[in-house]
Amino acid sequence: HEINFPFTVEADVYVQVIESKDSFIHTDGGHRMCSLYYMISDNNSITTFYKSDKPPVLSTVWNPSDVTPYYSYKMEQHNWYAFSHNEIHSVNNIDGLRIGLIFDFTRQFKSYENFIQHLISIGYIDEQLPSL
Repeated sequence: HEINFPFTVEADVYVQVIESKDSFIHTDGGHRMCSLYYMISDNNSITTFYKSDKPPVLSTVWNPSDVTPYYSYKMEQHNWYAFSHNEIHSVNNIDGLRIGLIFDFTRQFKSYENFIQHLISIGYIDEQLPSL
């Protein structure tokens, strides 16, 4: 498939492969906060986002009692998702390999809010997910 981004592309590209059943409640650390995530595999995993006013118990991992879930969804195969890997999240019910292609635009947009507003302004997405 040809991918035509309706804006100048300055992106890093990653392939993510997850083989475990469930992930910890975590952030991915690093700098990836303005990503388009393309779900390659077909599985029933659920991504849940959390709020917390407490620090992580380990580098990028939170204690489940220190977070409150506020949004969950299933990433469907062959669909694109705007995603900030710096948001507290978990991935659960992974059945088999979970494989995603990540285009990270953080160098171009600097914040997830700017990235989402740009995608909305060009009609690439039509709404913003709930925020913290």
